[in-house]
Amino acid sequence: KVAILQEYLEPENQSVYRVFFLGRSVQCSVKVVRSSSAGSCVFTGGCTSSRDDHVTFFACKVPDNVRCEIERILRNCGNDCDCGSIEFFYHSGKRYYIDINLLSTLPDLHSESIVQDGDKIWTKDYNPWNELSDHIKASVRL
Repeated sequence: KVAILQEYLEPENQSVYRVFFLGRSVQCSVKVVRSSSAGSCVFTGGCTSSRDDHVTFFACKVPDNVRCEIERILRNCGNDCDCGSIEFFYHSGKRYYIDINLLSTLPDLHSESIVQDGDKIWTKDYNPWNELSDHIKASVRL
């Protein structure tokens, strides 16, 4: 199924989820929450590698059903879909996928000023940048 969103839907709880992928598998994810001080500006996911006063990033786990949907989407994206992110939000209890970014900027997981609750989700030595580097090195060796 393919749907084109042609009207603005307000995300539930002012939240958008960005799920990062590598090698067509889910790598890590963040919940992006718009602050009430953002007013009526249109909500965007924000950059997870820099601070923004209108959004707060929280580390989060990806439910298995969402992981399966994302990996299905990635299988349908063709052969050049090695890394990036997919964004979605909920509205009236329904999930809407809204963006696929190839080569999306990975989050700075260990900067509490950018991504909160990382220590609750990721191990202290987890680093998606190292995973990306290892993936690229392995691809070059082929």
